[in-house]
Amino acid sequence: AKNNANHMLLSCELAGVKINCSELFTRVATDTGMCCALNVKDSLRESEYSALIKELQGETRIRKVESQEGRKNGLRLTLDLHSNKVSFGSLDQQYSAFNLFIGRPAQFPMMRDKSIQLQPGREHFVDLSATVVSTNGIRDILPEARECFFTDEGDLEFYKRYTFSNCRLECGI
Repeated sequence: AKNNANHMLLSCELAGVKINCSELFTRVATDTGMCCALNVKDSLRESEYSALIKELQGETRIRKVESQEGRKNGLRLTLDLHSNKVSFGSLDQQYSAFNLFIGRPAQFPMMRDKSIQLQPGREHFVDLSATVVSTNGIRDILPEARECFFTDEGDLEFYKRYTFSNCRLECGI
């Protein structure tokens, strides 16, 4: 964030080194409005919707953040709950909390269903680990029989890649 007076992200540190937040985060559409995202991939097909989203995002130069082990090697953010001095607060809920969504880079962020709430005025540590499950051995089985799609199989109108949340969003539209 270049002008901290107008941004929720006050400061960012990556592995203990201060970095400009706008180099790491980009604006993305969610089910609750625009939010900041890290390591996001552009998964939208060319359309009026994608043109509108790109206009809302503005200029983006995104640096991918590689995962590293250890608390000192992670990403440290300082957020401002009340960065918008015109309104009574930066949040749209009656209670004070930030929402954190952890998902895949091409996944639509469903903040209402899948976000974690973080209390302001506190320090939070989020430690992530992953398990990779390979399913390529079932690719020859028809999607109807296996009851799931691979990311390149779902024929979505707005998104290049199939995910359950992307499909759910399109069905809602």
